[in-house]
Amino acid sequence: MPAIPPNPPDVPQDEIEPQPPDDAEDLGPPDDPDEPEPDQENPEPLTLDQIDLENRSVDELFELVPRLDALEDQRVVLETVVRRQPDHRPALVRLMEVLQTMGVDLAIQEGRREESFSFLNRSAAVARMLLEHDTPPNEKEKNYIGITLYNEACNLSLVGSEDQAIDSLRQALELGFSDPIIWDDPELDALRDREDFAQLLEQYRDQLTPSDTDGSDESSP
Repeated sequence: MPAIPPNPPDVPQDEIEPQPPDDAEDLGPPDDPDEPEPDQENPEPLTLDQIDLENRSVDELFELVPRLDALEDQRVVLETVVRRQPDHRPALVRLMEVLQTMGVDLAIQEGRREESFSFLNRSAAVARMLLEHDTPPNEKEKNYIGITLYNEACNLSLVGSEDQAIDSLRQALELGFSDPIIWDDPELDALRDREDFAQLLEQYRDQLTPSDTDGSDESSP
């Protein structure tokens, strides 16, 4: 089973350029004088068919994402932003989280694990875009990226891409992944006889061993 991410990393507000308020509540082409002014304090929820994806700026589109209730609608808008501006860091952070959430939601449902692959793998690809960004990830983002790459490693292990799985797992651990699920996760069983997998577990044993907060003498596997 994939690792469950924590709450998504916050998007730093200073990375979002301020935009003038939207002047068309149907969010079609801007500057429609016949449309009423929206309630700026309590904006109405939106659906994807209310948004003109091609005629609004990337920052305008990004500001509309919180008003979309459906994760799939958020994903479509965020993918549009990233396609048009691949270095839009706030959109990358949110897109990584949306894809990861959608993938994990599928993965934990019986019989739907394979459906989760595309979402989790795309989330990992976006995570790598963040790692290559001019602005390095903060600690909370690194933790989330580590979980994202761990789940990619699980996907790769399940489909027999063991060398790639080890690479993803190593990256996750380097970023601080510390969930002890790694010790007995059945999705990594294909890797357990490999020497490089055993070496990774030994190298990061302290990081992967839960701290003893209750005074017990339990030890890691």
